[in-house]
Amino acid sequence: TPQAYGNYILNFTAGSDLCDISAQASASYSLAPHTADVSATSLDFGVLGFGANGTVSVSVSNPQGSPMRVRLQLPVHPDITLQSPAATDTVLQPGEDIDIILRLDAATAGDIADLLRIFTTQVCDDSVDIPITGRIDAAVAAVSVPDLEAWIGERITIPVRLDNASNLDITGTRSFTADLVFNRSMLWPEEITSESGSATYTTVTEGDNLRVRIMVDQTASPAPGAMAELTCLVLLGNDDTTPLTLQEFEWSEGTASTTTSSGSFLTHGICDAGGQRLIALPSTMTLFQNVPNPFNPTTEISFYLPEESDIDLRVYDAVGREVAVLARGKYSDGTHHVTLDALGFVSGSYFAVLRSGSEIRMKRMIMMK
Repeated sequence: TPQAYGNYILNFTAGSDLCDISAQASASYSLAPHTADVSATSLDFGVLGFGANGTVSVSVSNPQGSPMRVRLQLPVHPDITLQSPAATDTVLQPGEDIDIILRLDAATAGDIADLLRIFTTQVCDDSVDIPITGRIDAAVAAVSVPDLEAWIGERITIPVRLDNASNLDITGTRSFTADLVFNRSMLWPEEITSESGSATYTTVTEGDNLRVRIMVDQTASPAPGAMAELTCLVLLGNDDTTPLTLQEFEWSEGTASTTTSSGSFLTHGICDAGGQRLIALPSTMTLFQNVPNPFNPTTEISFYLPEESDIDLRVYDAVGREVAVLARGKYSDGTHHVTLDALGFVSGSYFAVLRSGSEIRMKRMIMMK
């Protein structure tokens, strides 16, 4: 029995003892492969979102010396169609090849596990099974909170950012809820805003942490950027760092496969001396944010001078009118505190302005009755 492809000659002899007759004969034949050459053993569409499309291809060629019939049994997945060739039954001449191109129009969410079967006939029948894989996600998104830092008494804005997304509009993905967890001795939430919708929040105390539930209603699918911004007052807390942990993120309208990443916050102006937590003073003239803020009717304003200076501290309303003079003249180096009594002021924004020579510092304050 031949073990390799090639041309062979078979010789055989036939004889009869009765008549002492014998005869010889020979036959020639060729042993050749009858299978097709197939360029791929598997096909993968990757991950696509609703409305997207993609193609995969495999090449089939006839390496034999005679025509080969090729028949295709297509995948059963409803989103996969045959883009090329036009027919599922064709004949390849010797040396001829075809490209089989499958197209996926993503409309059915879930994993893809299917099969393309290629039947060939040349002398004998043969078949090749090619697994097809992939995944269709209705929509995808990535949401994060950044790393931030600030001085005690300042205010920071913590954004909940949509870093990237696809197909949110197709699935109607708009509004969301999320929890932001941090050390409640270091940060205290004051207000939340959203340029893409309306935002509200609630708080729950969990030991040393504060869980802030953020709720944002949006009338349209958001574009990459800040979806909500939580403003917090920086406090002299029991630590100088805290994680800004983003948890329980859920789209309340629509669906999207979403990944989240958390951030952190670092407080400046803290030093440890003699076991006590003290404010490390800055090296330049500094006007600290008033406390409390918003206020009614009084609030304390502090400022720091690195050296003895002539200063002027006044308060102006939102249209620039002077409403109070809090400090004037020569002040020693160090931290100083003054109180603003806003009894009789109307609700709104006011500005504390500290001047010394050519230096000017300003802080916005909110009077809320």
